[in-house]
Amino acid sequence: MKKILLIAILCSAFMMQAQTVGIVGPAANGWPDATNPTPDIMLTDNGDGTHSIDGLTLTTGPAKFRQNQDWAVSWGGDTFPSGSITNGDIPVQAGVYDIVLDLNNNTYTFTDVGTFTQIELVGSAVTGSSNPQMSTIDGVNYELSVTQFANGDIQFQEVGTSTVYGANSFPTGTATAGGMAIPVTFGFYEVTFNLNTGDYSFDIPDIGIVGDL
Repeated sequence: MKKILLIAILCSAFMMQAQTVGIVGPAANGWPDATNPTPDIMLTDNGDGTHSIDGLTLTTGPAKFRQNQDWAVSWGGDTFPSGSITNGDIPVQAGVYDIVLDLNNNTYTFTDVGTFTQIELVGSAVTGSSNPQMSTIDGVNYELSVTQFANGDIQFQEVGTSTVYGANSFPTGTATAGGMAIPVTFGFYEVTFNLNTGDYSFDIPDIGIVGDL
């Protein structure tokens, strides 16, 4: 009897160790598909029935947790930033979060732990008294509304740091950390920048005419 009990305990311990939990969905790395069957961002098994990950940047969209990168066992929810586990998709809002999935109490919690990296444009092509700051809703894709630039150089810079991104290409290109300044020509531009890929674009805005001619 003792031997059977010991084997059962060992098997249970092995199964607990083998269990992995990840988060998937458009809010993270997307849903699994044929081209990317395991987009799961893995959580840490804390050994006490909870799984967690700290400082994860998410975009606005649905997400779920699942076991062992498979849909056989999954957990979702109907509310955000916390709630009870259901079969629904969790309606995540863009932000940076510490996440805890508590399988003891069948709950999940997304704790907002900070803001996104702020990006500004610096260099001799900047006009005005301050560096224009770009806006973002996901901490990845940044935009600057129509802004006037002079002939000169531009780099993307993380606000409050010396980290800059640039490339010797205009009006489009792929910036790298510490890269060369972008050679901008005079004009009005809408600017986009992807912090993950480094892709950027300076686009001449469309101009419309209104009123009687």
